[in-house]
Parts: sequence; C-alpha cells; structure tokens
Amino acid sequence: MKNLCLLIVLTLITSSIIAQTNIRKGSSSYGTVLYNWDGENLRQGSSSYGSVIINWDGENIRKGSSSYSTVLYNWDGENLRKGSSSYGTVLYNWDGENIRKGSNSYGSVLYNYDGENIRKGSSSYGSVLYNTCRICNNDKHNTQVIAREMMFGFRDEFSYFKCNICNCLQIAAFPDDMSKYYPENYYSFNEYKGNIFNGFSGLLKKKKYFFLITGGRFLRRIMDLFSGTNKFFIFQGLNISKNTKILDVGCGNGSNFLYPLAEIGFKNIRGCDPFLKASISYGNGLQIDNTHIFQTKGLWDVITYHHSFEHIADPMQHMKKVYKLLKPGGVCVIRIPTTSSFAWEHYGINWVQLDAPRHFFLHSRESMQIIAEQSKLELYQTVYDSTHFQFLGSEKYINNESLVTPAPKGFINKVRRKIQKHHYKKKAKLLNKQKKGDQAAFFFRKSSSQTQANKT
Repeated sequence: MKNLCLLIVLTLITSSIIAQTNIRKGSSSYGTVLYNWDGENLRQGSSSYGSVIINWDGENIRKGSSSYSTVLYNWDGENLRKGSSSYGTVLYNWDGENIRKGSNSYGSVLYNYDGENIRKGSSSYGSVLYNTCRICNNDKHNTQVIAREMMFGFRDEFSYFKCNICNCLQIAAFPDDMSKYYPENYYSFNEYKGNIFNGFSGLLKKKKYFFLITGGRFLRRIMDLFSGTNKFFIFQGLNISKNTKILDVGCGNGSNFLYPLAEIGFKNIRGCDPFLKASISYGNGLQIDNTHIFQTKGLWDVITYHHSFEHIADPMQHMKKVYKLLKPGGVCVIRIPTTSSFAWEHYGINWVQLDAPRHFFLHSRESMQIIAEQSKLELYQTVYDSTHFQFLGSEKYINNESLVTPAPKGFINKVRRKIQKHHYKKKAKLLNKQKKGDQAAFFFRKSSSQTQANKT
C-alpha cells in the first residue's frame, strides 16, 4: 500500500513538471480564459482574458494583438494563416499572404478589392477612404484594377480603381516611400547647362523658339516640322509677350520649357519643384525654387503643369491655390495623360501612361470638369496632343517588356521600327482630331470679372 501511494505521488509531481513546460495533445480553458494551442505544445504561458486574445505562431506568442467581440485573429508570427475572423456580417478570409475571395466594409471604412486579392492590408478609417473617389466622392460600383511598375521593370503591383461617376483612375493607397520609383535617371533635377543655345547653332535654336512662341500660324507650322515635341502650342490664343508672368509647377530643372523662354528674352517667368535638391538661379535670369506651389506668392498671367499634375497627391488643393495665384482673366494649362482615350480603353492596365505607381491620378474630361467647378475656374478648352508613344510603349508592356528594354538590333529591325513609328504617328494624329488621344492640354480660366485681390 505504501509503495502504491508513493507511486501516485511521484506521478503527480512528474505531471506537474511536464505541465510547466508543455501541454501536449490537448488544450484547456477556464471560464473566459482560453489557452491557445498549436496542436502539439503550448509555450510561454499563452492565455487570454475576456476579449483579449494572445496570438500564437505554433512555437511562441508574438506581436500580441487583441480581438473584439467575435473577431479572432490567427497569427503565425508573420501572417494570418488558415483562419478567418468576422465582426457582424463582415468576414475576413486570409490565406497567409492575401485576403481572398471576398471584401468587406464597416461603416465608412472600405477595403479595396481587385477581384482576387486584398493586398498589403488595405484598410481605412475616418478621412482615409479606399475605393472612394477623391475627386467626386463616389464609392459605388468603382472598378478595381492591379497595375504593375513597368517603366524600369520592377513589376511591383499596385491597386488602382476607376470611378464609376467621373471616370478618374486613381491609386488606391499612396505608397509610403516613392524613392525606389524615382531613380536618379528618371528626371533631371540638376542645374541645366544650356550648351545648345551657345554659338551660331544656339542662335538658330533661339530663333526657332521665338517663332514657335510668338510667330504667326504659317511660321509656327514650319517650325513644328523641326521642333519635335512642341510644348509651346499652349500659348496659341493667349496673347503672350515677353512681359507675361508665367509660373511652371513641377518643372524639374526647367530645361524643356522655362529655360528656352528665358533665352529668348522672357523676364517674368519662374518655376517651382519641391524635389529639387536646391533652388537654381540661371545666368539668363531664370529662377527655379525648390518649393511647393503653396509657398509661391504673387499674381500670375499663366500657370502651367507639364505632365506633373498626375504625380501629385492633392490635385484639388493645388487648383484652389492656382485660383488664388491667377490674375483675373489668367489661364492655367495642365498637360496630362487622360483616361478619356482610345489607349486606356484598348490597352487597359498595359497602357504605358498609367505608369504605376508614379501617376497617382489619371484624369478624364469629367474629373477635370469637376476640379474646375470646385476651384471656381472655367474649363474652356481641351486640346489633345498624344503621340506615337501611346502605342510603342503599350505594345512593349503587352509583351511583358519594360520601357527600358533595349530594342532588337539589326538593319531590318530598325527599318521595321521606323515604318511602325510612322504608322503610329498617323494614328495618334487621327485620334487627337477625334478627341481620343491619350494625353491632352486642359485650359482653365479665372473670370476676368474677378476684381477682388487674392490673398497668397
């Protein structure tokens, strides 16, 4: 009998020691206290009390989180795996990498959905709304798409959605860090040397720009033949002179637009770009500030955005500032890619000018009209100026080639490309006439009857 009692005591002590290490082949609970279990062991005293759940990765309890009501989060230390959680009628399905086969919303909180996955923990609360149009505030029946970074061939994926009301295509969530997508060779922010304006050939270039900007229709047509991409067509009908006050927003180092103007004698011109390393003062009198438009002062006759407007996260705020900076009767010209185009309709996510994630907004005629109305400006003219690039670039993306992928070498391939480019140029010209090109210049005007002084 003594030996039997001793055996029972030893068994109880051994069980107690084991229990302090691991609980095997089972789990236990007491009241509202739940012991989480990995199917083999329970380590480090994982427990919960009330609505607080300690998450479990199969070995240790990591990165403690909490649950509310019937919401249970299953956690492996990195991802939520092989489990789901719900709150009311909201169901979150999780496969360890993405939330699949469902989306959810709670109140004004919208979770983005691309038809297959909800990526990168997309969620919103309060004033941050995913899948709600930032232009017209529509949150009904917006179309989700997944676009890839293809210019440099990173192929990172980004969620966009197209508004069902104003047709604006916009990124669902702004990336925290964009530096990867703006490498040093993306755009020139260093001081421009302007060597092309030196000597006799430089004098000819100045004459060319002078006629492009101030010449009559016949002279401009002739100069167009030798100028390549002509940004100065926007001045037609604006009664521009060398004394016109012009502000260019997001201008980089100014080499393509402001610098030529300064070289032919324009004195009241200025640029601003917050991504410049430092402000630039050129010898020809041009000044470019490394500031936002919101820090700009004074009143201006013309304000321009040359393919910079699609890169900004707050277009409506920009245009309200533009209204304050324009003189009565002043004009703002915005050149951007547009979804009101054949290229977007035909190529979709392979459209080269979608340019994820650098282009935050791809506007339509409708969304630009809404912006005009909300900023008290008149959208009085739209001129399409698309080029062959909409086809050449998009065709590369369809073939899974980045924009920087070298073209095939050889004489035959070169001839083929020239023939193809000629064909695409003709097609782009026709689309522009039909108002279906993939980029356009939108002309906004401040009422000339506005005489009240603007506060800047």
